[in-house]
Amino acid sequence: MNTLQDLRATLDQHASGVHDDLATSRVAAVAGRARVVRRRRAAGVGAAAVLALITAGVLSALPGQRDVAPAQAPDSFNSLGWSYRLADTVRTDDDRVGTELEQSDLPRLVSWSTAGDDQRVVVRFNNETWTSQSADFADFVWLPPNFGGEVTVSGDAGLTMTTYELDESVSPAGVGTGPELFREDVAGLDLVGAAVGEPGQAELVVPVDAQQGGTIEIAYTCQQLPKGYLFSIGVVGGPGFLDTNNCRFGTTFDPGGSLNIGLPAPWREDAALEMRVTRRGMPVADGALPDLELGLGAYAPSAEVVVAAGHDFPRVIEYAGKVWQVDHVAEGAGAPLPRVTVPSDGQYVVTNWVAASPQTPFVVSIDGSTDGQVLMSGLEGAGSGAIPVGAGQDVGLEIRGDGVDITQAALVLYRRVD
Repeated sequence: MNTLQDLRATLDQHASGVHDDLATSRVAAVAGRARVVRRRRAAGVGAAAVLALITAGVLSALPGQRDVAPAQAPDSFNSLGWSYRLADTVRTDDDRVGTELEQSDLPRLVSWSTAGDDQRVVVRFNNETWTSQSADFADFVWLPPNFGGEVTVSGDAGLTMTTYELDESVSPAGVGTGPELFREDVAGLDLVGAAVGEPGQAELVVPVDAQQGGTIEIAYTCQQLPKGYLFSIGVVGGPGFLDTNNCRFGTTFDPGGSLNIGLPAPWREDAALEMRVTRRGMPVADGALPDLELGLGAYAPSAEVVVAAGHDFPRVIEYAGKVWQVDHVAEGAGAPLPRVTVPSDGQYVVTNWVAASPQTPFVVSIDGSTDGQVLMSGLEGAGSGAIPVGAGQDVGLEIRGDGVDITQAALVLYRRVD
């Protein structure tokens, strides 16, 4: 499997084999929290990020303009219970400042200040664009694990950019230790069971304290699984519903807040989950793979959902290191497809869902342009996950095909609330 869509297809294929007490309704990846990462630490990288000031489109390191701890910048930030400490600072008299960060297996934050009264800034990295009108150093942009590359802040002339690195000595409450722990406090979810194996442990069993008939979501970690081995996750006493040799869909940072997999409902009250490693269909003994590290967690929804276009949208989500809550819903069937205009105050992300026949491609447009991501939707529906949007922007859905019957479509706007 090479993509999240492959993972969804695999889950759909195996859902029919789940224990009879689990009436299979669907297996869905909660893409709004999907941040797929792989633990890779670049060789030779020091604790401090390498920063560069962008001048005339050319990256040039300017050590003389660095100030490790300017008086107005906070020493640390908190994001979803994780602490980040100040690592480096770059200042410029221009209207654009940037950093070139080495790749890291852990997340980082970027914050900023402006010299004048105009607090409006635009932050860009990869293909993401964030806007903010917050006061100096009152906001941040979260850079996900495995990111490396250019980050820029644009605004009025006279900008300062600060970079913060994860403080691994401070962890939120949860099961496990360090960046890989399963957080107790995840927006919209309750931790109802988790276990982290010892190095070399090839099987985990996790009792799950979930409501009878309810649904749960699965989060897991997987490291150092050699080629030729498989791992499966399933219900004890039933077949596995996820069976793969690819650890890439797990995460080595904050698995409970990252990739979650919906388990077919309803959940049986006395059931438990298991995660096990096999080779050629046979279980692998504990200790046979001394570097193997496994972790498995289960979460139950703690907040009601919003139903739009026949799809369940969580009322509260986590995305990009922040907490978001449903602010507006637009839905419809057939033409015209729903559209929303982003309010002028606050920060927002938008999610979507489209069900169509026959299977057809669609895109999300923002002020008439798209980022090139083409999604495929059939009668079961599909969505893109969360997308950052700016104040006053017009967001809509566009179908790329002829003779399409749009049975249901929805746009859901989330406002930042943390």
